[in-house]
Amino acid sequence: MSGTTIIQNPAEKIDLVRWLYEAAEHGRRLLTELARELMTVPDVKRISLRFECTGGSLVAQYYVEISVRKGHLVLESHSDLFADPGPTSNHIRWEVAVTALDDGISELTNDLRSSNSQAFMAFLDGQSMEIEAFRLQCLPTPESGDLAASIGQAAIGD
Repeated sequence: MSGTTIIQNPAEKIDLVRWLYEAAEHGRRLLTELARELMTVPDVKRISLRFECTGGSLVAQYYVEISVRKGHLVLESHSDLFADPGPTSNHIRWEVAVTALDDGISELTNDLRSSNSQAFMAFLDGQSMEIEAFRLQCLPTPESGDLAASIGQAAIGD
């Protein structure tokens, strides 16, 4: 999934790192779930742990910082799913970037990619779940418009 949208704020006022880890947005699944259990690993990257049940099976997601700059954020997850007939995994890469445009507005690029093992796809098939439904349920990013509104609000201090 990939998309772009406009943010009605200048790029220099947008801080994606602050937005992800510090912005107080009660009820926003992204911030309350993804950034809930943060820890720092020896190479000083933050890692977020997230556990949930999907289709009656435990999913453990480990989001690790790959690139964390004010206007560019990349997180990767190597997630494990524990189900019958056995464990499987998938890989998620989430990238958000802000680019300055004219007249104090910015463009937000939101790119989410996942690669799934055959065992993972077989698990979803056994649950009668399409991959898009799984992504909507489990992946960390809201629609680009909602994401832009959230980041824009954080830029003005709300």
